[in-house]
Amino acid sequence: MCVSRGLPASEGLSMRSDSSDTIVRLGMATIIVQRGRQTERLSVHTASLVVTSGRQPIHLVLGGPTGSVTVQLSRTAFWRLTGQFHERSIVADARPRQLPRRTPRQPS
Repeated sequence: MCVSRGLPASEGLSMRSDSSDTIVRLGMATIIVQRGRQTERLSVHTASLVVTSGRQPIHLVLGGPTGSVTVQLSRTAFWRLTGQFHERSIVADARPRQLPRRTPRQPS
């Protein structure tokens, strides 16, 4: 489900699917930020991708009730990262192919 950017996700206003700033509901996700020995958790419920023209970095914005986190990536790093997400999710779902068991040959 997509909602209009700038409005709370709970309002549920629909938006065209080709919009560059679509918000995706994540459910109950958590970001864990660790700085030295300090660990902080942030509950996030939505994600949006902000892509501007030119050489500007891509912004992945993860938002929740207490704040948001923005990850800025170069386009090259973004494509590499999403490629890794794609490849690893396929590998994780692939079942290993089992070969039929070979019966030992009897000496003749």
